[in-house]
Order: sequence, then C-alpha cells, then structure tokens
Amino acid sequence: MGSRTCIGKNIALVEMNKWIAQFFRHFDAEIVNKEKPYKIRSFWFAIQEEFYIRIRNREKSWDDSKM
Repeated sequence: MGSRTCIGKNIALVEMNKWIAQFFRHFDAEIVNKEKPYKIRSFWFAIQEEFYIRIRNREKSWDDSKM
C-alpha cells in the first residue's frame, strides 16, 4: 500500500467488524419484502436502493455481569 497509507486503518477495520458482531448479538434483522429484490446502483460505490429491514431487540440470553 505504500508509506502514505492511514496508520489507523487496521484498528478501524477491527472496530467495524466488532461493531457488526455486537449489533447482531443484540438485534435481529429481517428483510421486510423478501419477494421484491432490492436495486443496486453502481458508479463509484455500490448503493442499495429500496432495501428495507425490520430491526428488533433480541431476547437476552446472556448475563452482562459475567463479561
């Protein structure tokens, strides 16, 4: 990558992966309309359109005091 790459890039990637794992640990996500696929626009970045999800609190099955 060269000498001018971001020095915090690896830490940022770890934090993003950790956040995603924690999100799905605490919440359930469900696609709202499974029959209608979402659309993707792709120019520089891929952007999903008309992609709706329902997010619910997950039932607590662990004890936070032991963490």
